[in-house]
Amino acid sequence: MPATTPPSSCSSCASPSLATVPKEPDRFLNNKGTISGVLEGAWRMAMSDVHQRIADSFGAQGLMATLGATLVSVEDGEVHIALPFSHHLCQQHGYIHAGAITSILDSACGYAALTKAPPDCEVVSAEFKINLLRPALGDRFLAIGRVQSSGKLLTVCTGEVRAFSGPGSAHKVVALMQATIVNVRQ
Repeated sequence: MPATTPPSSCSSCASPSLATVPKEPDRFLNNKGTISGVLEGAWRMAMSDVHQRIADSFGAQGLMATLGATLVSVEDGEVHIALPFSHHLCQQHGYIHAGAITSILDSACGYAALTKAPPDCEVVSAEFKINLLRPALGDRFLAIGRVQSSGKLLTVCTGEVRAFSGPGSAHKVVALMQATIVNVRQ
């Protein structure tokens, strides 16, 4: 798995970002397996609209603001959310509380599912399972939600939270999640 670098900037988000380019969905590929012409413009416009929709929704979440979390990357089927270390988020032993880790990972999975949802739908979590692999120790954390399968009503996502200490991309995975997300018509 490629290393993820600390957040930089993103023109669509009001927060720092990994400034990534969305993956190209198969429906926009030609018979040579490359994206081309008019379809390229449509695909980029669609992802731009989805990115803005997710950035707006994220900005309206009081919990993410309270935690100090930021939306850093939106791609087709994948979303990254960053969380800086804060003593206000620690449990009694000095680790970031499992509730904060779970919250950012649930949101990353939910927003990853939203990249696949129809435009007239919002998403909500129906269930999730989280494995806390080790204490959440680090200077900053990155939740990555990925769509594994999406259907008309349900989307199954997996996710992980990476803990970073010091500069660079070296990290330890502190949590894994599997989530079922439901499309809800507005």
